[in-house]
This record gives sequence, structure tokens and C-alpha cells, in this order.
Amino acid sequence: MIAIDFEYNDNRLVCVCCKKSDTVYKFWLADNSDTDAFKKFVNDNKNEIFCCHALEKAEGQAFQRMNIDPTKYKWYDTYTVESIKTKATNLVFRENSLFEALSLVALEQKYLNKTSDETSDRSKHKHEMRDIIIADKELDEHKTEILDYCAEDIDSLEQIAIQQCKDYAELVEKY
Repeated sequence: MIAIDFEYNDNRLVCVCCKKSDTVYKFWLADNSDTDAFKKFVNDNKNEIFCCHALEKAEGQAFQRMNIDPTKYKWYDTYTVESIKTKATNLVFRENSLFEALSLVALEQKYLNKTSDETSDRSKHKHEMRDIIIADKELDEHKTEILDYCAEDIDSLEQIAIQQCKDYAELVEKY
């Protein structure tokens, strides 16, 4: 499994980080300097499962922006899996509450036992970094911190996916 996360804004893809086994790969896309290297990485790993959060809203669109057909790859989407599990267990949420319950930060609390203080600090950091990325100014000056921020999510994704699979197996056994 390869955990993958993109950072982007309306104008361009900024970066993508991937984790395969214990190795983290960071690709800077804002100036296209690592675009070819990332495409080669994807092609070299076409038989792997890519693990992301919100494929339809993020990684799928990012692949399309790079002229890579996301339907040619195998995906595990923590957002979609949690959405299905939530509906399957008949939990009822208001629309905003459901979205919040499916956020990556919420899944970190649920599956990785992160405290609200830990995730609150992480949320604050996420908003600060998103503001820099969305502003689309001086990205190169923040390259290292943007890449590090992007890499933070891929570690959580992999761990959440493993826990979701375990929970799903237990749910299936009950029925």
C-alpha cells in the first residue's frame, strides 16, 4: 500500500507525498520540478494500492490535472470507507456533523487515539499551512514546511486504513 496526499490550490498542484513501506517520497510540483519524477513513481507502482483521504475531491482530481487517469489504479479511500461504515451502522448526523466526523483529524482521534489537544494543535497547523498554500504566494520560501506538512498526513492515512480494515472485519463477523 502507498499512502498518498496532495497539496494544491485553485491555480496549481503544489506538492505530493507518498509513503511506501517505511520510505517517504516528497515531490514538489509548484514549479513542475518533480512532476516527471512523480509520474515515473506512479507508473513504477501501478500494481500497488494507493491509500488516500477523499479520492473524488482530492487525489483523483490531482491525478487528472497531471493527465494521469486515476481509474487505471487501485485505491483505498479512508473517507469513503468511513462514510460507508457510518451509513451501515445507521448513525444519523446533520450534514455538517457528518462531514466533520469524516475529516482526517476526526479519524485520527477515532482510530489512532489522538487526544483533542493533539488534533486541535494539528488542525491549527493545517489551517496555517492551507492559508499559505491557498494564497499561492511565496510557496518556494515555504517549500520545506509545506512538504513536511504534506508528509504528516500520509503517516496517519496508512494507520487509519489498517484500523478501518480491522473494524470492518469485526463488523462483517457480527452479521
